[in-house]
Amino acid sequence: MKIVEVSVRRPITMFMVIMATVVAGFVSLQSLSIDFLPEVNFPIVTVRTIYPGTGPKEIETLITEKIEDAISPISGIKKLNSTSIEGASIVIIQFELGIDVDVVAIEVKDKIGEIRQELPADIFEPVITKVDLNASPVLTMAVSGDHPVSEIHDLVDTKIADRIRQVAGVANVEILGATEREIIVELDQEKMSAYGLDISTLSNLIKGANLSLPAGRTMQQRTETSIRVTGEFKSLAEIEQVEIPMSNGAKIHLSDIAKVTDGFEEIRQLVRFNGQRGVGLSILKKSDANAVNVVRRIKTLIAQLRNEIPDDIQMDFMLDNSVFTSASIDDLFLNMTIGILLTGLILYFF
Repeated sequence: MKIVEVSVRRPITMFMVIMATVVAGFVSLQSLSIDFLPEVNFPIVTVRTIYPGTGPKEIETLITEKIEDAISPISGIKKLNSTSIEGASIVIIQFELGIDVDVVAIEVKDKIGEIRQELPADIFEPVITKVDLNASPVLTMAVSGDHPVSEIHDLVDTKIADRIRQVAGVANVEILGATEREIIVELDQEKMSAYGLDISTLSNLIKGANLSLPAGRTMQQRTETSIRVTGEFKSLAEIEQVEIPMSNGAKIHLSDIAKVTDGFEEIRQLVRFNGQRGVGLSILKKSDANAVNVVRRIKTLIAQLRNEIPDDIQMDFMLDNSVFTSASIDDLFLNMTIGILLTGLILYFF
């Protein structure tokens, strides 16, 4: 009753308290993260290791089992699943809820670092990834035009994707439907057998010939100069001339047992917009970012970029998930307004 008495005796004071509460509510509302679905965090870490030209059994023995043994002592592991396929090992570690995924990801990295010398020397470095179930695209775009896909991809990669990545709240930009340049080495199995060679040996020789490594530093008159040994391939002819030593001391060239061609990787994704081949952009936001504001900033940037790219290149929005979020927020405010009005009417009349 004391609050009621104070409200009656000091109406101006109570009015100021109520207004301060309302203002504080609106200020807090502006800083809230707005999203279509609530954030869900499952602490899952994956370890992917690539070892080209190796069968599943060898992958399991040489890589997967060693990684599993190294990771197992980490506390808080709920499930440990692994898959060994042709040329790759995938280990999925699910931790108990409540565990900081950033911390355990560092622990996983440290454990793998401890056994790195036990893994094959010529594998690609293990890639450790934190699985983010909230990382769904907020915006999907298509860039198309009467140009080869390779040219559109170069434009997207150099002028569009990098600019979008700089927008506040953007976590990542994935380019879809593009084909990367690829050098194809077609081996002649009969000639390989005749020379007693295998794919693993040839792969290591090609990798070893395509290196660029630091060779130290030199000091001259108080000036330090870095020295680098460059051995990267600059043409198909250089690849064809890679020397392959034989057991009898003789040497042959890669061109003697293989055909080297310049091409593109196999098409795994195809993007079409209004019947034209193009390149897609899948834009993911940060987990704590406001989806509506992020999309608004991206659209503002795209409007600016239209003046910087050729007129015959189209940039179109294929999917905008912020529309559903905005519609849900509009419905929420409408229902809240109706509720306040009905409550006021009921209190006034009754």
